[in-house]
Amino acid sequence: MENLVVTPTPLFHFFVLLLGAALGSFFTVVVYRVPLGMSIVKPPSHCPECKNRLKWHDNLPMVGWLLLRGKCRFCKKPIPVRYPLIEFGCGLALAAAAWCGMPPGRGADAAAVEWTLRLMLLTALAFPVVVTDLRSMLIPDVAVIPGIALALLASLLPGGLEWRSALAGALAASVALWAFGRLMSKILGRDAMGFGDVKLVAFFGALMGAKFALMSVLLGALFGTVATLPLAKLRKGEIPFGPFLYLGAVVVWFQGERLWNLYLAYATGG
Repeated sequence: MENLVVTPTPLFHFFVLLLGAALGSFFTVVVYRVPLGMSIVKPPSHCPECKNRLKWHDNLPMVGWLLLRGKCRFCKKPIPVRYPLIEFGCGLALAAAAWCGMPPGRGADAAAVEWTLRLMLLTALAFPVVVTDLRSMLIPDVAVIPGIALALLASLLPGGLEWRSALAGALAASVALWAFGRLMSKILGRDAMGFGDVKLVAFFGALMGAKFALMSVLLGALFGTVATLPLAKLRKGEIPFGPFLYLGAVVVWFQGERLWNLYLAYATGG
């Protein structure tokens, strides 16, 4: 299987876009309901104004909003345009991730397929994690826990990060951030970090391994520190850490090896 080569077509990337749009539709429910402590399953999708249950085709990503002409079929109240825009944005982001790792017409071996799947997973969870944390200081378990499980499953595929490294990465990154959070809590005399951040870096560790996950934490802490002062003046109280961790993870995903080599060259005087 390691010698398997597939050649993706534009149709493949179109289906990935549709998958991303469907995920975007689900993630809008996550972002709205999880901070309110609501189930993401019950009640089924309904109009927030008249409470009528939506028909199945009303929920079709992007298409449903267009068919309804942006209005509830029952009470005719407008449906915010942000919903189809989020669905399209998530679809476009996921398709871009697939294109990045498996361009159309170019053969992709097992390592390229595995790398692309992990990048798509990292891309898919960005919206629910970052937006929910920014809005509610909360990282949703319904996104991160399945993300960890899928990242560990991806490590069973040939050609990429192997499962021992993925498991060690999840444990090392989460324990390191938990210890750092405990230390900061003692220094500040209050809770400095939520456990959601710990689970988030466990997800990064399962995707990238311990070395790059810890680099993500360091970069995220750096970005957060740089942004804290100006943000603190605009937003009183706590500053969400999740978006900075995610930014660090994205930078490390694409530039981690280069950053590591620069560090080794500096540390050894090379």
